[in-house]
Amino acid sequence: MPLQRLVSHELPMNPLIYRTNVETLSENKSDAIFHNRSAFHAEIVYEALFDYAKSSINIFCESLDDRVFGSDRVLKATTRAIQRSVRISVIYQDRSAEDSRFFKKFNNYNGLHKVSLKFAPEHLREQAGNFAVVDSRAFRLEPDKSTCEAFVSFNRPALAEELEHFFKKNLT
Repeated sequence: MPLQRLVSHELPMNPLIYRTNVETLSENKSDAIFHNRSAFHAEIVYEALFDYAKSSINIFCESLDDRVFGSDRVLKATTRAIQRSVRISVIYQDRSAEDSRFFKKFNNYNGLHKVSLKFAPEHLREQAGNFAVVDSRAFRLEPDKSTCEAFVSFNRPALAEELEHFFKKNLT
C-alpha cells in the first residue's frame, strides 16, 4: 500500500503550529503518519526525532544539508541525544556532507559516544530517497531526495523496522 494512503494527519503549514503539533505527536508517541513539506519542517522533525530517541537513530541522507542538520536546534538536540548515550549512525551519499555544520561538530565524536558518520558505499550513493529511523519505532522517509518532502511517524514499528533492516543490511 502506498504510504500516501496511510497519511492520517495533515499538519498546518504555519511554523509555530507545525512545531507544536510535531512535539505533541512525539510526546504522545502517536502512530499518525504526517507530511513534512519543507526544509524548515524537516528541521522541526529532526529536532523531535533526536529528542525522542532513547537508544538509537540511524540516518541515511544525501548531504547533511545545513538547512536541516545545521540548525542550532538540531545541533543542540543531537548533543542532548549523545548525552543520553543514544547511538547515532549517519550514512551520507555526497562528500559535501563533510563541509556541513553537523559533520564538523560531531565528526570528532566519530567512534566515541556511540556516534558514527560514514560515506555510503558506492552502489548506494545514487539511492532515490533519504530516511531516518529511531528506536525501531519512529521514522522519517523522504522518497525523493531532491525535495524535503517526507512522511513521518513517531510510532509505526512495522514501517520503521523495514527501514532499519535496509540500513543494517546495506549500510553497516
